[in-house]
Amino acid sequence: MNQQPTTYQTLKAAQITSAIALFCCFQIILYAWYSPFAFQYFAGDDMVFIRMQLDGTWPGSFLRALSESTGFAWYRPVYGLIGWLEYEIFGITHKYYFLFNIVLHSLSALTVTFTALRLTQNAVLTSVTIGILFTVSRFASLQLLLAMGSIEGVATLLFCLMLLSCTQSWFVRSVFPAKMAAVFFALAIFTHERYIAAAPFLVLNTFMSARHLRKKSRGLLIVVAICLIVGLNIVVKKYLLGLSFLTGTSAIPIDFDSIRILKFVVHGSLTVLGLNYGPAYLFGLDFMHHGTILWIISILTAGSIMAPIVLASSFWLRNYPHITDEDRRMSGICLCLIVLFVGLLLAASVTFRQELRWLLAPYVVVLFLVAVGVKQLGNLNFTTKAIVAWVLVAGVASQFYYRSFLENIYFWEWQRSVKSLVEVVVKPYIQELDNSTIWLMTPTPGDCEKWSLIIKFYSARRQIETKCIAPSENIPNNLFEGSQLLFENTPATGGKWVDRNIAVSTRFKETIKKAREGDPASQYEVGSMYREGREVSKDQRKALEFLLSAALREHHWAQYWLGRMYLHGEGTEEDFGQALKWFEQSAAAGNVASRLAIASMMIKGQGMKKDIDTGLHLVQQLAIGGYEWAQYLLGDLFANGVDVPHNKCLAMEWFTRAAAQGNQAARERLKAMEK
Repeated sequence: MNQQPTTYQTLKAAQITSAIALFCCFQIILYAWYSPFAFQYFAGDDMVFIRMQLDGTWPGSFLRALSESTGFAWYRPVYGLIGWLEYEIFGITHKYYFLFNIVLHSLSALTVTFTALRLTQNAVLTSVTIGILFTVSRFASLQLLLAMGSIEGVATLLFCLMLLSCTQSWFVRSVFPAKMAAVFFALAIFTHERYIAAAPFLVLNTFMSARHLRKKSRGLLIVVAICLIVGLNIVVKKYLLGLSFLTGTSAIPIDFDSIRILKFVVHGSLTVLGLNYGPAYLFGLDFMHHGTILWIISILTAGSIMAPIVLASSFWLRNYPHITDEDRRMSGICLCLIVLFVGLLLAASVTFRQELRWLLAPYVVVLFLVAVGVKQLGNLNFTTKAIVAWVLVAGVASQFYYRSFLENIYFWEWQRSVKSLVEVVVKPYIQELDNSTIWLMTPTPGDCEKWSLIIKFYSARRQIETKCIAPSENIPNNLFEGSQLLFENTPATGGKWVDRNIAVSTRFKETIKKAREGDPASQYEVGSMYREGREVSKDQRKALEFLLSAALREHHWAQYWLGRMYLHGEGTEEDFGQALKWFEQSAAAGNVASRLAIASMMIKGQGMKKDIDTGLHLVQQLAIGGYEWAQYLLGDLFANGVDVPHNKCLAMEWFTRAAAQGNQAARERLKAMEK
């Protein structure tokens, strides 16, 4: 005979089904919210994976993962184990890390919802609203998108489980939830030491929850256990492993600058309330430097968060002598949460900068304060529903608006750079990397090791030679001879890597090879290419170098252009003596352009005594002989009337003669004079 399920069993089954459905909903929301930003490559903190793989320090076993610092300057054994399992399972396929982080954050969102449900005593609408606001929070962007974001994700989940256990301890007559809170606290601080800041809250919570226990000594034992956990964390890190305990982000020691900490506490508080206050590269967008729309959204969001808290506080203050035991308990819970908020905010403010991701935990506490405030206003009445709707709409609108600016944060810039490095350097040149020297032009050559590691990691080649140069440095002479490759990432390229080898033609490569072998015609051609920016990027210094080589081999056109460069200070300092020297050598070889240049210098007194008559006579000889540029120069001299008397008729006559030979400059001068 089949036994009918009891009401309790039916209720449990419904709760489990609802939890699973809510968990799936959170995952769908997260995927839709963050998939447009999903990263493809390891970048930023993910470099730890790359570095440890290449230098052979990656843990090879479960025990090593637990016992080592896993690439950080801190000992984080819980994450060490999870990070090791992630890489062993997912490898270098970044999307799997993204999906795993979504699962972690969805579990945290579910835990937050259950905690809010307990705090509000089963107010489903309020609790789901709190869960949604946590899910779409901009504070979680890093832990969702970076492969190593799971370090924050796991710590956040453990922190949320600790809060859920604490909430249970406020409402049940059992010491078990307080014990579980201590366990989750221990796991959290060995995942990320920032959560040590929750210790005062946990102690206060234990004393509060122990008041209704028959054996209050049990609560005291839990407090002792919490202190021992914190002490163990310090002893293991500082004395057993020799690690610095007071070390902040980027392994920079914490200096406890009180002014800076106070400033960050204020900024962090405003940001948690919806008024994003911080530089764009850390916070995405600073509401202080943008328009009216952002101000309106930010103020509405801050108002939606503060309204239930302020209204509930005013209720307690007005009715304090007559409040019920339940009201006293809720006010005590709020006190504990405020202590926790202050501790977590200080932990996010003690290092040399404050990042958006460190404010997720304080934001969770604020959401719980909102939930308690709404609960005190009364469940399911019109005012409560209106406030919950305001909180939901304003909160989601704010997060959606700020979401558009998340790409301003620094680790997005890292991702763009790494993506372009892989797609511009590694993939197209995968077959050439072993036999080539990779030159990386970047304004921060100190990052050369980092770029080199990425190239080696994604090409699966360990022996690649990589060198970095600043944009102001000279490009190596043998760069385009086949064994050298050049890529650029400067502000001019928008922070992305650009292939500078594509613009180099086969003809240029063949010509420069002959020039290196000493052929003066090829040296002249390469110098001309660099001078004009033809088939290669313009580079006056390299043009001067190749023209000098050809000039020394008596190439008269190279001598002429070398003289021109010295005359006008192109690629070198202006030097009339050097200019005259090379013009004279070129003229001696019969170069008409050099003879005209010497005559012009004589008229102007450049590099020699000024002699207008002799110079003018030389120009006239060349002009009468049919040289178009001598005709143009005569027209210019008569038109300007500086070194010779002004004569418009003669000027137009000589411009006309030059124009008749196709001289474009002369044609333009004639058009100007005819106007």
